Amino acid sequence: MANLIHHYTYFGTTESTITHDERREGITSAFPSVLTRADLPPIHNDEGHSHTQANFADPLTLQIEGQGVVAVRLTPGVHLAITLTPHEDLREGDTGLKLDLGAASANFYTVKQNSEETISSITPKGRKAPLLVPGVEDLYWLSVDKKNGMLRYGKTYRSASLTFLLAKVDVGDEATKPGPFIWIKSLKYIRIDSWTSNMKDIRPELHQVSIGSLPIVNDLPPVVAESVDLTLEDLAIGTTTSIANLSPECQRLYANVTGPAVQLDDKNFPDFSQALEYSIRTPGKLCYERLKQKAKEFGREDPTMTYLRITLGSDGGNSPGVPFVVEIWPSKHRSPIHDHGDAYAVIKVLHGEICASYYSKLDAQTMIKLEPDHTFKQGQVTWIGPDNYQVHQLHNESDRVCVTIQCYQYGNTDRAHDEYFMYLDSKTGRKEEFYPNSDWDFVTFKRQVKEEWEAHLKEPEWK
Repeated sequence: MANLIHHYTYFGTTESTITHDERREGITSAFPSVLTRADLPPIHNDEGHSHTQANFADPLTLQIEGQGVVAVRLTPGVHLAITLTPHEDLREGDTGLKLDLGAASANFYTVKQNSEETISSITPKGRKAPLLVPGVEDLYWLSVDKKNGMLRYGKTYRSASLTFLLAKVDVGDEATKPGPFIWIKSLKYIRIDSWTSNMKDIRPELHQVSIGSLPIVNDLPPVVAESVDLTLEDLAIGTTTSIANLSPECQRLYANVTGPAVQLDDKNFPDFSQALEYSIRTPGKLCYERLKQKAKEFGREDPTMTYLRITLGSDGGNSPGVPFVVEIWPSKHRSPIHDHGDAYAVIKVLHGEICASYYSKLDAQTMIKLEPDHTFKQGQVTWIGPDNYQVHQLHNESDRVCVTIQCYQYGNTDRAHDEYFMYLDSKTGRKEEFYPNSDWDFVTFKRQVKEEWEAHLKEPEWK
């Protein structure tokens, strides 16, 4: 490895995570990484142990001492450890931090040259959530926050809502009153180890390592608004965030769909929402019949797991399907639990209200439902990012139709461009692919619904 690439970034950066030098060397990963698998030393066998280590000529380091996130994507063996130390080699008098994960335990440790001591922690999502799943690829992250004295560990997405192990420690102040964990401020060097106890066990495989400069503290709330609409209470409680806090991808999508003229009932068809209700509830009508045809769209037959997708414009190649979609949600209907292929999205409620439930990952066996659910009302806007709100289910719990406009975009550094979403089959629990489709284009659909409605108004019994 003559040319190790060290391109550091932070999560949420507005700049490309792939340099010109990286592109020339053939690296096209969208993962904001410092190292990809091609940069890693080969896995070696030592006394019958299969072992993988991030043991680099130029060691991995935090960008800011005592602060940041180390995220490791790997297929682990039976054990995984992420260790942070003040020097490349732990010296006499040094104190380090270790996240130690196994299939039966997960702990933070204070480490010295000849001793380890458990750091008291809690498991916000239950005792099983932090455990290692040998042989199953996932993202494991460790966040160190010297300012607030918080240690966090989570999986799959770098999100505070997915904190599976949490410790509050006393760092104190170096100048006035140092705390027992003041040494956290000097942590710099990173070591990653995953191993198996014998050659018959699962062989670990390290894929990518990412180092972020900012710790994970709080997630941005799902409701997003213009800065001029925010109140002091919004800032204090954190129920709504400014669009300025979101990524450039979300800012672009937000600007396209949140204008005051982007509405359902407009001057050309002020009864559009009422006409949709009629079309959905009346046998033989446009929406009723199409919904009936879609009862098996997501695996088993389920008339309530249906909604209509009305596309606007064309697929420009930068989103999974057509980027702008009006979705029509009849009362008590829902989507399957699904992800968004790491795409960004903005959703605006045009009529009624929609509820969103969020999950830790798209896996029927290990996923955890994240509380609380959020209900978005007419005029409100929500968002999705690669590490935020990716796995969710939308459901209309009201007694009236809901209409939303969803818009999607791949990240500026995304080179995968998955053209499908993954969803969980509610009967089998298996992950299935869903390629975004279209029931109608918007102009045609609106015209047909309007014609149907106007014909209904002329019926004698209506008069």
